[in-house]
Amino acid sequence: MTPTKAQSMDPAEVKRVCHDYTMAGLGAMYEAGPAKPFRFLYMSGNNAVRDPAKKPRILGDYCVMRVS
Repeated sequence: MTPTKAQSMDPAEVKRVCHDYTMAGLGAMYEAGPAKPFRFLYMSGNNAVRDPAKKPRILGDYCVMRVS
């Protein structure tokens, strides 16, 4: 889901798609016992703002949700 698309959607729906679906997918991969070597791409939210009080004015809720 792109940030632009997320702006027009309910925040609970955005969290469900971006967070809950990701966790469900990872759980399914783990339970399936993937072949070796298993490659997984991780994109860090290292420089993202985590404190809701300091969130950016533009796409603030989206940014905070993505790093939680």
